Amino acid sequence: MPASRESFKKLSKANLRTGLFALSMLAMAALGSHPILKTMFGSFDKVTFDLVSQRFAHPSSRTVAIVEIDEKTMRELGPVNLPRYGAALMDELGQAASVTLDVMVPLYMAAADSKGRAQRKHLVLPLPAVGADALRGAALPHWLKNTASVGHRDVTVGHFGAVSGIVPFRQVGAQVYPHVALEAIRLGSARLARALSDYMQPRALSVGRETTPSILLMMPRLSDIAHYSFADVVKGRVPASAFAQKLVFVGASGASAESSWQISSLNMDAVTPSQLDGLMTEAIVDGNVIREVPGKTAMQVYMAIALGMILICALTPGARMHAFAFGWLAAAFAGSTALLGGFHIWLPLGVLPFVCLLIYAFYAWQRIVATQRVLRSEIHGFTELSSRVGAPGALDLPGDEAALAAPPLEQIGSAMRQIRAWQEAYVSVINQLPHPIFVTKGGQLAIWNDRAAALLDTAPDGSAPVAPAWLGDALAGPLPAGGADREIELDGRIYTLLSVQLASFAQVSADDADTQLICLVDISDVKESVLQDRQTLRHMAHDLRNPLTTVLALIEQKRAGPAAFDEPFIGTVRRLVDYSLRITQDFVQLAHAEHLDADAFEPVSVDELADEALDQIWASADMKAIRIAGPGEQSGAIVLGNRDMLLRSLVNLLDNAVKYSPPGSAVALRINAASRQDGRVALHVVDEGIGIGPDALPRLFEPFFQVKEACDAGSGVGLGLPFVKAVVERHRGAVGVASELGKGSDIWIDLPAAA
Repeated sequence: MPASRESFKKLSKANLRTGLFALSMLAMAALGSHPILKTMFGSFDKVTFDLVSQRFAHPSSRTVAIVEIDEKTMRELGPVNLPRYGAALMDELGQAASVTLDVMVPLYMAAADSKGRAQRKHLVLPLPAVGADALRGAALPHWLKNTASVGHRDVTVGHFGAVSGIVPFRQVGAQVYPHVALEAIRLGSARLARALSDYMQPRALSVGRETTPSILLMMPRLSDIAHYSFADVVKGRVPASAFAQKLVFVGASGASAESSWQISSLNMDAVTPSQLDGLMTEAIVDGNVIREVPGKTAMQVYMAIALGMILICALTPGARMHAFAFGWLAAAFAGSTALLGGFHIWLPLGVLPFVCLLIYAFYAWQRIVATQRVLRSEIHGFTELSSRVGAPGALDLPGDEAALAAPPLEQIGSAMRQIRAWQEAYVSVINQLPHPIFVTKGGQLAIWNDRAAALLDTAPDGSAPVAPAWLGDALAGPLPAGGADREIELDGRIYTLLSVQLASFAQVSADDADTQLICLVDISDVKESVLQDRQTLRHMAHDLRNPLTTVLALIEQKRAGPAAFDEPFIGTVRRLVDYSLRITQDFVQLAHAEHLDADAFEPVSVDELADEALDQIWASADMKAIRIAGPGEQSGAIVLGNRDMLLRSLVNLLDNAVKYSPPGSAVALRINAASRQDGRVALHVVDEGIGIGPDALPRLFEPFFQVKEACDAGSGVGLGLPFVKAVVERHRGAVGVASELGKGSDIWIDLPAAA
């Protein structure tokens, strides 16, 4: 009782520890939807997002064009002369839907008198901190003062310093400014693929509590947007139609750019502010706007995935737990990727992979500890067993405390080597035994040797053999103290079943009292040989005694009469002697037939067998004017067997047909080729003789049995048809007969055809 109470306490502590761990993992998974945790654990999510963006983003509509003051512009025009080309640039961009001017471009210094030149143009505010009063400064030309539209450039930057989206609106003082991309789209009247109001989600821009509404975008490649040099545009080398209905962004690149941005975690390529504005605008116009899963929904999904991992690790047995656990985690990644690529819905996993790995590590460690505990217990039990049986090389393990401190792999390795040596010796012994050997424990099959495997049934799923029904029936009931033996029949064979309780000679544990060692000894051949010998002796004593007794009686009779022997007496003695010789010959043939060796069988042509049998019977048939009909068309059938015995059997059937058929009738030998479809060949001997009555048919193949009509028609001893039956059965065939009195008989031999 104290040991049970201690085990219960350990089990309760273990269950409590497991429950608390599972609850903490579920709570951590629920908190994974918090923006701060998304920011902390979003490195892998950012890489996944960029990979999916490259493959599944909507194709570019080529709505955006970028004009840059690059190194070529500086070489051709010079930085001092740039302000002079402001009006020329505006004229060249006259067909554009909107023109976004980077505030760093000194175009506002140009003097322009053309009215309407500033329509659909707006100025980008360089820094969010600049107030609205800056727009009323004297630095702006008169054609921009009244028509300028201001946008900000705030973006969200994720892991690896890559831009992930835009902040739609920014408040500076009392004024709310839209993002430059949204303002360019509004001024250009570009048609949006999706409404943007449903895509704004609060995003933590740092690990603090403050969040900012933002829109997540799939950035296109920079090569998807048309780029032009400022010099080429103002010199007329680019047709004005190239900017028709385009959203044009004018900025500086190279040394003229004030900063650069990274747009992907997969590379270190940087873009200028004006290029970034164009990329974000193109993403919005093309519909590459991502809807993020709401926080409450994400929390439920995270908890469901974590709970699934807990159930898999807790309930899946064996090594399958590892495959199922990693498969479940892979399925979570695949589902998140499929949502993003197929539906532009983003469910970042965030802290969830870390949670799932913690769950897997916890349960895997629990299993390792439990396995180690079981192994230590088994090692100590094995040590006691080896010492009790006196096995050489038995383990000499230290006490419990020292054993717990010793490396377990050394103990396990030593124990397994000893067990393997015992197992090899045991398997070698039982496999060398010439009989099927079984070991049952608690009524269930435990061990068997190679010869026993052939007698076992197969489980329904084909996994392993199971104890057959006959084994349970054979062991039904209590066994005597010294064991038991009985005869059972399996698949037409007779076995002597010997069963001994293992505890009766080598008990090493309490469970051995319920373990039985079973041996099956095949005695079919022995019993059959004894039975045949007895039957043969009985028949010989029966059939040889009668003629010899008659001979002796006749001799005694003649001794009492006159001394001269007459011819009738000599004839009678000769007939009796001939009868005895025929019996002896038939006995010899029958003995040979019953001891045919199947291993010595050779291929035999059925057609040649039939032709030779007809040749041997032709003379006797001709003497009675009986017509002999052969099989006609060649069948090509081949059987494996003893050619002489098969020929003698067929000749016996043909001889009987001729003997019991009236003169002028017909005897036919046919080969049934149709039965070859089932892998068998049949030879039919059909006559028009006296026939056989229904009462005699069941006993036709019994030794010494003769039909009354046959006894009247000719002489015989009744061993011909038993000889035929013995030969055919040794060839794994069958003999059949169909007959009717006065109408003849059909006797056939059915043999398996050779491949």
